[in-house]
Amino acid sequence: MNPTGSAKKPLVLLVSLLAAAVLLAGCGSLTSYAAKVNGRRITQNELDRELNAVLGNKAYLDQIDQSFGSQAQASARGAGEGTLNSVFVARLLERRIAFELVHQEVKKKDLEVTPKDLEAAKAEILASFDNDQRILNAFPQSYRDELVRFTAEVSVLERSFTEAPTDDAAVKAFYEANKGTFETVCLRGIIVPERPQAERLKARVVGGADFAALAKTESKDNQGPDGGTAAKGGDLGCAARSALGEFDAPTSGLKPGQVSDPVQTPAGFVVFQLTDRKVKSLEEAVPEIRQRLEQQSTEGLRTFVNESFVKAKITVNPRYGEFVQSGPEVGLKAPTEVNATPPAQSVGP
Repeated sequence: MNPTGSAKKPLVLLVSLLAAAVLLAGCGSLTSYAAKVNGRRITQNELDRELNAVLGNKAYLDQIDQSFGSQAQASARGAGEGTLNSVFVARLLERRIAFELVHQEVKKKDLEVTPKDLEAAKAEILASFDNDQRILNAFPQSYRDELVRFTAEVSVLERSFTEAPTDDAAVKAFYEANKGTFETVCLRGIIVPERPQAERLKARVVGGADFAALAKTESKDNQGPDGGTAAKGGDLGCAARSALGEFDAPTSGLKPGQVSDPVQTPAGFVVFQLTDRKVKSLEEAVPEIRQRLEQQSTEGLRTFVNESFVKAKITVNPRYGEFVQSGPEVGLKAPTEVNATPPAQSVGP
């Protein structure tokens, strides 16, 4: 399992490993919890079992360290023998908090985790280890089972958010509401400093003058080694209509060859000529629309976790840092220094 892997893997949704080589907090805590999430305790023993499982898997730690490449001080390992980086530990605890929030939501929604979900979770976990069964097998069986349960619940909750309709009616509704996205316009432009000059140029084009030829001689966008757009006959290229912004209104009603009224911009006044307009039909747009609908819905899980990190009642044992619930960096902020012994539970399966 590579905690720096793709965000598409639910198991590693929130794990982002940073560097700060310090000692790992372990057993012997003055309090019996590592964190509290909406009243439910993540006990010290739960976290210690995970830390022991990680410490006992050299291949896994090597995989994490390799993923950092040459980044300075980037390692899951701590400064001393048998220790872990406190930032890495904070990320593991933060992930466990996220898993607990997911578990609570699964129960709240009365979602079922099926045997098929568990099998899919096993495959996903193995894939997160680059399909290296040896790394996975080096974890205790109890920890592997826990990972499977966590991952299955994340997938089930994610599916509950991603089951947005993608049937024909939903596709058509999306197409009608976003037609500008499926319409491409190609434009030329002539930029001049004064409105009267722009109006005269428009009149000349309407009267039959060649727009490209006028752009080459009259447009003030003629700077730079390539002569700007003037050297290209005013060619501005093509873009989705939805990307035109303030220039959509003055060009939306044009037919190929027609020119717009002068449009004021910070650079001067622009006269546009539409050279081409292409509109994807609904049938042509179906694959793209279905993909967009699916992509939109996959943000549901990430939004849930982000919002829960802000709104849930979360308390963290100070030895693991402070859980920040406002500002630009919401999440568990690791301590700068931790002086404690590593956990002592068995690491065997």
